[in-house]
Amino acid sequence: MTQPRSFLQLRRAVRVQGRRVIARFLTKPNRGAVLTFPTHSDARRAAAKLLVQLRLSKSDEEWDEQLIFRVDLLTAYNALVEEVEESDEE
Repeated sequence: MTQPRSFLQLRRAVRVQGRRVIARFLTKPNRGAVLTFPTHSDARRAAAKLLVQLRLSKSDEEWDEQLIFRVDLLTAYNALVEEVEESDEE
């Protein structure tokens, strides 16, 4: 189990650059996830939600699992949206 995280650690774990949210895995420091959103405001809202989730997580492993889940969820959602758009074009 890890110790409570400082504000500096939280700022380093999740960053917003334009429309992208960059989130770091805590158990693997050289690994991260990049999530791209339609607008900068969407990216900021997603980053805020990720920070809340990070604060609520009880361990670094729990955060990493939550981040993997969110990335997989967004990937699946984007695949569904693309399928719907392709079927609408036909």
